[in-house]
Amino acid sequence: MSTRGWITKASRKKGDVWLHHFYRLRDTDGKNVETCSTVGPVFKFPKEADVWEEIKRRQQTGSTGRMTVASLAES
Repeated sequence: MSTRGWITKASRKKGDVWLHHFYRLRDTDGKNVETCSTVGPVFKFPKEADVWEEIKRRQQTGSTGRMTVASLAES
């Protein structure tokens, strides 16, 4: 996951979540493609600074940037 990019909010059934958007090189053809990963619920990360800290934390711990429904429910 990259700490570059931008963040947005998206509505889900259980409430708003933060999304991290960034570009990465696609392995198959080497093209730059936009990638999006869910950071977590807005109530858990109320400020944008909190979201960026979580993105940095995940990058340091080697997270793939993808969350399962179960891990999102635990957040």
